[in-house]
Amino acid sequence: MRLLSDAFAVAIVAVAVVWAVAVGVVAVARRPRRPRPGPAVAELPPEPPAVVNLLAHRYRVTAEAVPAVVLDLAARGHLEIVELAAGEQHVLHLRDDDRGDRLSEAEALVRDHLQRIAVQGVVPAAAMTTGPKDASATWWKRFRRAVVAEAQEAGLCRPVWEGAALALLRAGQLAVLVLGVLMALTGDSADDEDGSWYVLPAAAAVVLVLVVAQRLKASGRQRHTAAGLAASAAWLGVGEHLAETGRYETLPPGAVVLDGRRLAYACALGLAPVCVARLPLGAEDDRVAWSRYGQRWRPVRVRYPRFALGWGRRPAEAMAAGAGQVAASAFLLWVLDDSGVPWAAVAPAAVIFGVVLVRGLVLLVRAALDAGDHTWREGLVVRARVRQKGSRGDRPVYEHWLALDDGTSSTVRAYRVRPEIARLVAQDQPARLEVTPRLGYVRTAERVSPWPAPAAPPRSAPR
Repeated sequence: MRLLSDAFAVAIVAVAVVWAVAVGVVAVARRPRRPRPGPAVAELPPEPPAVVNLLAHRYRVTAEAVPAVVLDLAARGHLEIVELAAGEQHVLHLRDDDRGDRLSEAEALVRDHLQRIAVQGVVPAAAMTTGPKDASATWWKRFRRAVVAEAQEAGLCRPVWEGAALALLRAGQLAVLVLGVLMALTGDSADDEDGSWYVLPAAAAVVLVLVVAQRLKASGRQRHTAAGLAASAAWLGVGEHLAETGRYETLPPGAVVLDGRRLAYACALGLAPVCVARLPLGAEDDRVAWSRYGQRWRPVRVRYPRFALGWGRRPAEAMAAGAGQVAASAFLLWVLDDSGVPWAAVAPAAVIFGVVLVRGLVLLVRAALDAGDHTWREGLVVRARVRQKGSRGDRPVYEHWLALDDGTSSTVRAYRVRPEIARLVAQDQPARLEVTPRLGYVRTAERVSPWPAPAAPPRSAPR
């Protein structure tokens, strides 16, 4: 049985090696080709900007795709981009009228996202983010799939892992699984205490094949078609023409009023970096938020005081912790003083205990003052975050943060709250928090009725 088990282990490694070589050959043979650019002409082919972005970047959707879609929607009249502060800031005015212009799925995703976050049809460009990292990743995955599906429908690309290539991935998974089961069934030997050194590399080969094959199947990687190569060449030629003008590198998004769809295509081709920078649709910044509190949009900075003394702790718990620190450090200082050891020798320890004593005393006083003191704060929840701060055994431990903007400062200190408090309110919604003034302990929270929407920003830059 031992020899049979070893034979299956060697077979697993051999199959994995042959399979990896075959997969590598297929990947190289089916990698997307970049054709030679066509004639540098001004005429625009029919593909939309998001698909052009896919074609121009070896069948990958890049960060320029969404700003290109926003600019294209503006050029087609679905929204208006207004410059503020001499072109440094921009706002988007969405239009409700039916343009009679059919939107693709990718374009509809962008438009629906803007409508969801708009206030009276207005969205500051800096507030266009697609949410926290997890939510943003989900949105971007939907957007990329929509762009790829549109290109596939037009016959411009097809999956790398389809047909015989997909069968190769599945065959490798099935082969190592079957051989792995046979190795396990034949490897139980009562008289073999040392086992076989073949088992570890064979087990690693099984895991590697299964994981790599699954990731390749789920990657959605695309390759060229004949029509796709022709379209790519044509658009690369258009890109050369746009690059020769030398004007798109510095144009802001508001220039779409004059340049129309050409600016959108320049953005899709990676020729308009200023537009990409000023139309951000990535994940939300945890530390910078746009608030609509006080009838106007304004940016606020969010601080997370993780190391502030007692921040977010219940006053009774903080009092107990402070008293414990005071008692322990005072006792240790007394022990040092009573030990007869020269103070010069114990000075470092004495300094540490003294710092702990002062820290505990400050925490005790702050907690005692907060025990009977609390106030209600009303504002807009600009950030609601959950972060893992460690683990207890095999279970992760999370901390919840709420940042409330009440219009009194451009910097907001987030509160560390209990999970049951975090569930009572939601980001971008008005709320009232009952908090203690020194430790920032949130006793309770409640949602309030939405306020009147903020006025739209001016439609022209201030003089």
